[in-house]
Amino acid sequence: MTVPVGRWSVEAAPEGLSRLLAAPLDAAVPVGRVETGLTHLIVALSGRDDLNRLSLDHERWRSFGHEVGVDTIGLVAVGPDGRIELRDICAPIGDTEEAASGTTATAVSWHLFQLGLGSAFDVRQGVAMGRPSRLQTSIVGGGVTIRGRVRRITSGTLDGPSMSAGADGSAR
Repeated sequence: MTVPVGRWSVEAAPEGLSRLLAAPLDAAVPVGRVETGLTHLIVALSGRDDLNRLSLDHERWRSFGHEVGVDTIGLVAVGPDGRIELRDICAPIGDTEEAASGTTATAVSWHLFQLGLGSAFDVRQGVAMGRPSRLQTSIVGGGVTIRGRVRRITSGTLDGPSMSAGADGSAR
């Protein structure tokens, strides 16, 4: 699947971010904002241990996201081996964290590409949640191709009202 990318920018770390993280940022990777249909704030921490120790208070992250005008906050650690570990904080639009997100992996990859840090990435996500996934991304034109492996968490059939039913559930 290839995801198109819109606007990209580097920006100063928003006020309040350091209080939420309580961990040092990676000085080599500035904070970025990337549009993929959703607005992502990309923040690199200095290491995987810092990333995995984060405390995720849903309401605090939701409020922060709304204050800075983003849908998700992609917290990343870039390893010396080039592997990316990602925590996708989605509290501004729903769940606190997602175990696998192609749109956020796309945003992180585009940000790192724009900074000259590569054009293909191995993104690990969901590790801290106990639901590890692995996504591979590569830059293609104005977008990011993404593929990978995720862990199924549910399956089944969703039953709902018939498409031919009226608003009150009666047959038309």
